[in-house]
Amino acid sequence: LTLAQAYEVFFNLFLRIEFLYKPFSAERDIAKFNSLSEMLYEKLKKHTFAKMRNHFLGYLLDNNPPRDLIEAERRIVSLSDNPREPKNTEIDSMNDSVLKPLLIAIKETEINTLRNKIIHKQAYRPTREEVDRAFEEAKTIMNELTFHLKLYDNIAFYK
Repeated sequence: LTLAQAYEVFFNLFLRIEFLYKPFSAERDIAKFNSLSEMLYEKLKKHTFAKMRNHFLGYLLDNNPPRDLIEAERRIVSLSDNPREPKNTEIDSMNDSVLKPLLIAIKETEINTLRNKIIHKQAYRPTREEVDRAFEEAKTIMNELTFHLKLYDNIAFYK
């Protein structure tokens, strides 16, 4: 349960950084930042693991970060309630050789399926090996992505 939630928190942090922290650093309008923060929260609060993952992947594939808070607002408003799942071929076409395998790994993780088996369906009890494997996968993917994407949860880093 915690591992699936860790991915969801990671996706949310990434989107907050890209739509709020980075654009805020360009103009420092705290009222607009706070308004957009609430807007982003409302837009994403009911999104499932798969939807958050698709927003994350789609954003990276789009490779068009908002330059300021006005552009960020347009992008937040346009976030789909049902984001499309990118195809592996789209990820493979990226130029970033470090990012590609990490995005494929995120796309192919089954931690959400395992979580759903535990809480929604069969009251499944995963084996120690399943948990260890899922933990190592999550740790590797999120640590490498955090480093490669330069994700910081402090706005001071985005000056």
